Amino acid sequence: TTSHWKEQKRENAIEADMKVLWDYKPLEINHEKRWKKTDDKETEAQRRAVGLLNKLSWTNLDRMLASFLEILGITPAGTEAASVDKQLVHDVMSMIVDKAMNEAHFAELYAKFSSKLAKVHKTFKKTLLSLSQTQFDKIEANEDNVPEEEARLIKKKYIGLMQFIGQLYKFDVIKGNIMISCLEKLFVKADEEKLECFAKLMTTVGDKLDHEEGVEDHDHMVHVWQDTYSMAGRKSLNGEEKSDSNEGPKAPSNRIKFLLQDLIDLRECGWQLSQRQKDEQAKTIEQIHKEVAMEEAAANRRGGPPKAKMTRSQSAGNNMNNQRQGSFSSSGTDSLMPPLTGGSKDTDGFEQVRAPKKGSLRRVQSDVATTSLQRAMQGGGGKSLPKGPTNKLPPKAPSAIAFEFPEPEECKQKMKSILKEYFVGGDTADAVLSVDELVGYTGDAQDDAVVKRGAAVVEAGALLVLELKESEVKAYLNVMKNCLAPQGTRTTAVLPVESLPLGLREPLEFLRDVEIDAPLAGKFLAQIIADWMANAGLSFLLFLQAPDYFKSDGRPADFLKQVLTCYTENDGCTITDEHVDVVSKLMTKEERTENNDVRKWLEDKS
Repeated sequence: TTSHWKEQKRENAIEADMKVLWDYKPLEINHEKRWKKTDDKETEAQRRAVGLLNKLSWTNLDRMLASFLEILGITPAGTEAASVDKQLVHDVMSMIVDKAMNEAHFAELYAKFSSKLAKVHKTFKKTLLSLSQTQFDKIEANEDNVPEEEARLIKKKYIGLMQFIGQLYKFDVIKGNIMISCLEKLFVKADEEKLECFAKLMTTVGDKLDHEEGVEDHDHMVHVWQDTYSMAGRKSLNGEEKSDSNEGPKAPSNRIKFLLQDLIDLRECGWQLSQRQKDEQAKTIEQIHKEVAMEEAAANRRGGPPKAKMTRSQSAGNNMNNQRQGSFSSSGTDSLMPPLTGGSKDTDGFEQVRAPKKGSLRRVQSDVATTSLQRAMQGGGGKSLPKGPTNKLPPKAPSAIAFEFPEPEECKQKMKSILKEYFVGGDTADAVLSVDELVGYTGDAQDDAVVKRGAAVVEAGALLVLELKESEVKAYLNVMKNCLAPQGTRTTAVLPVESLPLGLREPLEFLRDVEIDAPLAGKFLAQIIADWMANAGLSFLLFLQAPDYFKSDGRPADFLKQVLTCYTENDGCTITDEHVDVVSKLMTKEERTENNDVRKWLEDKS
């Protein structure tokens, strides 16, 4: 039948597909080449050492050092008497030198790490100096006819080596006489690569060399600096100008000449690195945060309405011409400016300008003296104005430029930046001044815009510190203390007290949500409110106007007890009937049943 025929056809197709699979067989395993777990302790130690070096940073230097010594089987106690595997030490120190050469940005970090290792065991120092000497000797024996790409990589390594060796000298791993010898070997007047290495090394060690005893007056260094000044075309050490004659060595190229000029400028400026050179150094996370906070604060201080861009038709020249034309027109002296056009057109269609007649232009003087000098010249001691009718208008007084304060949402972002900078720098006066620039409070608490900006500042600061440490909370309270009281010659506070209840609404509403990620948020907010109650006159009645979510699901009675506990820790602060009444209104039925005496429950600190 037809169905039987279809079924047979299907079985034949399956069988044909299976025959293809019959030809496949499992892969043959080559046991000689397959990966096998090795029990070589030396290889395993090198692998772990590479992992630690990749994680090395300024913040974990000591911790990585302990782990590094553990890999090598060395304990901090009794290291001088302990025996070490010299081959393993050689291998791991080679890794450090190689990484310093390839990662010049972290040369100081690797040098600091190496100096710590050198203090642990003399084998580390001996191996480190031997490896550094070997790599330095390769610079002297550099080969020519090297491919361009390979030459670029070699040059990069040499620059990294110079920075690494210089930092070792600064960490007292290498002695000063050895460093002088290195500088002399690099100062080859006809070799650009060695001169560049000389400049890089001198940039790193020059400050210490100049201040180290017996080095500044070293005869060899004096000759080196004299030749450096000569090659850079600058004044010599004794202040004499270099002549254009052939006296003294010349730089092999302009690039080296300018490089040596930069080196001389750096020395004459007391070896103070430029901002670009500082940016090229590795930094800790705290330094990065501080720089970011300072940049944000600087940007905030430059805030305000952006400057209008000047179009092509609104250039300074056109604006100046418009002002001139307006002044002539308003004073009725258009006839004093004769037209300069009206000539015939040339073959290109341009109109020829006719020169003005001699004496047709004169300077127009206003009949109203605008300065004390002009009034004195007119007579009367500058007190009287010229008599007689005039059709000229007196000059208008310049209109005051209205300062536009930021919107509340922008105030929140700027307040966070101000606090982050303050947590790093600790400049309270600068933080208070920045807050004053945001709020603009002059004593008028009825100004809704001022109160809203102040509330935004309070809200942003409180929400920020709730997720930080207690030290940041105390720092925030210190800033707010100075903002809520007159400072110096100022007769009013920087923030109106009316902004506090409004600024606390968001922190109270989201307190329990914040506590999920920051369990101490409730404690911190209680400290903040208690401090403002004790020192800024914040009313406890603010909790009756708190958000509904806080009063229904935020366990308000427990939180208010926590606030009053912090509040009574201040001198002269006790629980009043008003406090008891507010807490009673916010307690649930179950809480009222369990605690009939609310005052006793609040005073119980167990």
